[in-house]
Amino acid sequence: MLWYQVAWIVIIFAYVIVSTILTIVIIGIFMFFLLPLIALIPIAHQCYAAYKVYQGVDYRYPVIADMIDRERRFA
Repeated sequence: MLWYQVAWIVIIFAYVIVSTILTIVIIGIFMFFLLPLIALIPIAHQCYAAYKVYQGVDYRYPVIADMIDRERRFA
């Protein structure tokens, strides 16, 4: 779950940088309105994962879990 959070922090940081650069050109000002929605995506996904675990299902984050398993095989 740590790598999932790190990935989302990088995604949001990159989005803010691109929005800031485009704001200078006046186009990016509208991108800042989407930032709260983008910030809610990982929270909603974590709530879904917690719900699945509460039901007894072994939940794995889709892309991140595969990357971690691949690392463990080569280590």
